[in-house]
Amino acid sequence: MSGEIPFDHARTAEDPRPVGDAALVPPLSDVDLKLLAVFVTVVRCGGFALAQNALNVSPSTISIHISNLEIRVGAKLCKRGRSGFQLTPEGAEVFEAAKSLFAHIEEYRARIAGINGLLLGEINVGVIDNMVEHPSFRLDAAIAEFKRSARDVKVNVTVAPPNNLEQMILDGQLHMAISFFPRRLTRFLYEPMFSAQMDLCCGRDHPLFDVDDAEITPEHVTAAEHAQRGYVTLEQMQPLHRRFRFTASSPSIEGLAYLVLSGGYLGFLSSVYARRWIERGQMRVIRPDLFSYRSDYFMAYNKTAPETRAFRLMLQYLRAEAHVP
Repeated sequence: MSGEIPFDHARTAEDPRPVGDAALVPPLSDVDLKLLAVFVTVVRCGGFALAQNALNVSPSTISIHISNLEIRVGAKLCKRGRSGFQLTPEGAEVFEAAKSLFAHIEEYRARIAGINGLLLGEINVGVIDNMVEHPSFRLDAAIAEFKRSARDVKVNVTVAPPNNLEQMILDGQLHMAISFFPRRLTRFLYEPMFSAQMDLCCGRDHPLFDVDDAEITPEHVTAAEHAQRGYVTLEQMQPLHRRFRFTASSPSIEGLAYLVLSGGYLGFLSSVYARRWIERGQMRVIRPDLFSYRSDYFMAYNKTAPETRAFRLMLQYLRAEAHVP
């Protein structure tokens, strides 16, 4: 007879019997791992319907998987229905445990491969949008060096706003991210990478476009309408910029560029990014002596994340691309 504890498949998530006894918890199986993977994907996507493309199954099939997982763990994991998808406290606990489980499984695979001199698995790097042309940071060069040393490791690059990058690191979806970070999280380590000049720009159809800088006063600028980075709060701005009248926003740099090009708003763009439109006469910089500033970009990663050889290798090549003034 097997030493495994028999499991009651007839039990439901609403069963009132106590589940705290460790003797009632069955050993993990491939089925559990599959169901947990579905659950993690659903949570990260924000619901059954949103997860169907990622999982390539119907919402009804996802519902069956989640119900089966609830039976196996003995608790209701989420609320779903017309009010939307929401984790229960037990669901949030299982989600955190599942993320930790999969991270350690990946670490185990990488370490076992390392015993045999192999580099396997994947490395997930995040970056803020529209940095590909920045001369002070060559992510492509770091990836090229990494692939020469670890050709069997899958490299995934995600482009997202800083707040999304932070959350993806916390969720274990990213190993590290390079961005401007308007806040500091105590769970992260931050390494300086490079800095960029940020200029206050306006489009060709803006009333200030044809006005000489010598005639533009701070009052003209504060009275104008401004486009704001959606992830930056007023408290995180420089004191002078808090006086601006923000009437539009975008979570992406490209979105800000559209708003500036419309001629309806002033907005901060990096000098490297705005150069193409400035050279075409579609944008100009407003009073760089008063409003331009340097923005520092950092590489962030979780202090407590499992460190594989691939992780350490990617850190090495990213650090080699840093240009700290």
